[in-house]
This record gives sequence, C-alpha cells and structure tokens, in this order.
Amino acid sequence: MYILTILAIADLEKMMDKYEIIKIAEHSEWLSQAPEWFHQKWQIPKSAYLESMEASLKNHSVIPQ
Repeated sequence: MYILTILAIADLEKMMDKYEIIKIAEHSEWLSQAPEWFHQKWQIPKSAYLESMEASLKNHSVIPQ
C-alpha cells in the first residue's frame, strides 16, 4: 500500500506539471471558460462553479481563491 501511495503521488506530480494554477481574481478573462473546464473534469454543474467564482471575486478574503 505504501508503494502504491508513492506511485500515485509521483503520477499526480507529473500531471500537475502540465497545469498552471492562476487566480481568477487576477485573470478575470477566464471567468467564462473556467466553469466549463471544471464541469468537464468533475461533472458538477457549471452554474455552481460560476456562482462560486463570482462570489470569490466579490469577497476578497483569502479562501476560496
């Protein structure tokens, strides 16, 4: 089990190298496309992501970003 965990972490690290994490607050031009991307990955309604992102833009607290 320990070996599988190490392999899973290594695979995750390789996958994360393909992505650049950005803050929607600093790149609001992505606000129309980001909910679609998340929806395709996890099948949660786009409206839920959009609502969350818009709320995050209005609320300048640290979490969520």
